[in-house]
Amino acid sequence: MYLIFLSIVFRGKDLKEILFLQFGIAKKNRKYIKEPT
Repeated sequence: MYLIFLSIVFRGKDLKEILFLQFGIAKKNRKYIKEPT
């Protein structure tokens, strides 16, 4: 869900960058993102 939002906002960015960002955010906010996809 959150990753989809990021991909929409950062459509021009590389998917790897988005995934890396998402992974970092998920590690810091695991209570918000219980399933880091």
